[in-house]
Amino acid sequence: MTKNTHIGCCIPLQHDTEVKKTHLGMLTVRPDLQTRGYGKFIISVAENFARPHWHAELIEMSVLIQRTELVAYYIRRGYIDTGRRQPFSPDDSRFGIAKKNDLELCILAKSL
Repeated sequence: MTKNTHIGCCIPLQHDTEVKKTHLGMLTVRPDLQTRGYGKFIISVAENFARPHWHAELIEMSVLIQRTELVAYYIRRGYIDTGRRQPFSPDDSRFGIAKKNDLELCILAKSL
């Protein structure tokens, strides 16, 4: 890896002060750099920021339910499936162009 190479990105955290909840946006790590702990590190930084700075007690994220390996990854990081679901909008180009129309997001949560 060369100097100043991007390893991944995370949409900024969103915080709801009324319920002491933070939402972690879409997270990516370059495919050739996965399994090296970068995703785990990015998640840890987000969690460790939200707790003391915003007094967040809960962090949530939305994950494509069809990506079972991602859901399993976050569960190994201590997240639980809340049972809440929402449709993924194929018209929202911020997250790429959907190749399927029946995508669904599951809401995962973790106590901080």
